[in-house]
Amino acid sequence: MASIKDVAKHANVGIATVSRVLNESGSVSKETRELVLQSIKALGYVPNELARNFQKRQTNFIGVIAPSLTHRFTSELLSQLERDLSDLGYFLLLFVSNRDVNKEIDYLERLKSQQVAGTIIVAPFISVERSYQFADLPLVAFDRIINPKIPCVHVDNYKAANDLSVRLLSKTKKKVCFVGFAADPKSDAQKRLLAFKDVCKKANREFTVFDMIGYASDFEFLSEVFQQTKDCDGYFFACDYHAQLFLNIALNHDIKIGKDIFVVSFDGLKGTKNIRPLLTTAVQDMPAISQALISALMRRINNDQDVPEEIEVPYYIQNGETC
Repeated sequence: MASIKDVAKHANVGIATVSRVLNESGSVSKETRELVLQSIKALGYVPNELARNFQKRQTNFIGVIAPSLTHRFTSELLSQLERDLSDLGYFLLLFVSNRDVNKEIDYLERLKSQQVAGTIIVAPFISVERSYQFADLPLVAFDRIINPKIPCVHVDNYKAANDLSVRLLSKTKKKVCFVGFAADPKSDAQKRLLAFKDVCKKANREFTVFDMIGYASDFEFLSEVFQQTKDCDGYFFACDYHAQLFLNIALNHDIKIGKDIFVVSFDGLKGTKNIRPLLTTAVQDMPAISQALISALMRRINNDQDVPEEIEVPYYIQNGETC
């Protein structure tokens, strides 16, 4: 791969001259500029965008820190963000923390030093105390509030889960079950679990909770849930993906969905809309979430200090065949 030094040698000019042409700065004659551009084309030289933007003190890169790539919702959100940012002329720089708070902090520091235009952090794990060192950056969060100085876009997880739980209890007669990452105190599933418990207690309905933390295999975990909940006829899954896997297990045992058992879930993933039975789920509007995140970030980039601390995006219940 050609370097800036190769371009300078090919054009018989100094490296500083090539740099001025690339950054459109300084005094360079028309003839010399054309000569440098011809050398760039001949050698197939691709400029380092980060280095150029650092010199110009501007950038069209947006950093995105995600907790993982295995969660289907996160993957769909990243795809939507990339499309929407691209339409605005921005490039997405992706960092994956694997739910490691130290990696989150390291990535935030790296993005700060690289002078990206702004950063979006998805379902952050960073503590309130440690987050304040980044509060003055163009930074917005999705799903989890970090501190009052960093805007957070989210849906009302409690209300959506309440709506689903009421619906589930209206269809069932036996014990009901919640399945998700219940023990993670920062997980959005906590608010969903809280609403589920509140509805069950109010209706005096017996319930049980299965926590996925500690299981390496989703299929192994959900098979165990199926075997241990023969006394249940209602299931609330914290995400569509696990609900869909569970439905496959139940169908393989000749269980009639919507008759023998009832299932509700959360997210409204695109991939589940063409699979039958159609899930009854709380749909998080992906385009609306992406637009809200980008809008808040652009306001922060432009030094708008009046961006709301919380930006709530509407949800809706998909009337499926499972409940």
